[in-house]
Amino acid sequence: MVNRKYIDQLMLEQGITSYPQLAKVCNLHYTTLLYIFKGHNPGVATLKSIADYFDVSIDSLLISTPPNYVYIVTEVRKRKIKLKSKENIKYLMFYLLLQEE
Repeated sequence: MVNRKYIDQLMLEQGITSYPQLAKVCNLHYTTLLYIFKGHNPGVATLKSIADYFDVSIDSLLISTPPNYVYIVTEVRKRKIKLKSKENIKYLMFYLLLQEE
């Protein structure tokens, strides 16, 4: 997902006052920007255009979110554990401790 606050900050620093103006200087279509600002994942070429214009890394334009689940693979099966529940996090920690022994 794109870090819209950071892009807004970069726009302010460069004196860009609107998203159509940003689209124009980045050689993108305005609807492409609308699409990614609504939460859709942009393509690499779109990110590269924006990053190149602002002279920043592509990574800096993205929001990193921690995973909400992990997979535990044993000899018997693969199990998906959601990390939203405190009980599941306790289970995961217990499992990892057992693996160290």
